[in-house]
Amino acid sequence: DRCRRVRICDDRGGEYRARTPVGDRRGPDRRAAGDVCAATDACPRRSGDDADTVKANPRDIRAAVDRPSPQCRLFLFHGPDGSTAADLATRLAAAFGTAAERIDLDGSTLRSDPARLSDEAASLSLFGGARYIRVSPAGEECLDAFGALLSADQAGNPVIALAPTIKSTAKILKLANESPLALTIACYEPSAQEAEKIAVTLARDAGLRPVGDAARRLVAAAGGDRAVMAQEITKLAL
Repeated sequence: DRCRRVRICDDRGGEYRARTPVGDRRGPDRRAAGDVCAATDACPRRSGDDADTVKANPRDIRAAVDRPSPQCRLFLFHGPDGSTAADLATRLAAAFGTAAERIDLDGSTLRSDPARLSDEAASLSLFGGARYIRVSPAGEECLDAFGALLSADQAGNPVIALAPTIKSTAKILKLANESPLALTIACYEPSAQEAEKIAVTLARDAGLRPVGDAARRLVAAAGGDRAVMAQEITKLAL
């Protein structure tokens, strides 16, 4: 089964917009039509320029991180909105379990020892529970490590990689997009209007129902920062 491929953009391309898939190839994330494109067996990709664009809504995006596919080995977050990437990565980590062991690596470590990542992904936790690996920051220096991870015979521990500075032409992004064992999520800063939509969604997920201009005031107080909004909503929900 293929892992889903999701892109999240700002109003320059839409709140949850995606690159347009053509066959097994995808164009740039910026200024693409459509909300989100997810490639799955049940949600086929475009087979030609005249085919209909397949879309996924924000709920599908949250589902991708809240209920991650067990087949996915690599979850690659990229794009300039580090706050959104960090928030979604945190939600993804929570899906692995609050007791999951976290192993931290960075790009420089993997450049000098590319096999380290696949070794960690295949190893068992010291306490016998779940574990995952977080790679931050990640860049082109991780290409060999990611390649080894995706081609390994087995890798039971998922990898979360944060790569905020890579370009849409990056080799690690191409590698992940072409692999059935990877999920890529591109994050761009939302417009003010779309930040309010995000605030409303976060509040509803926490069991709250914003009224009046509550969402607008929350966005203003948080400076549009998704992580700060999530923290404030968590406090309100207590």
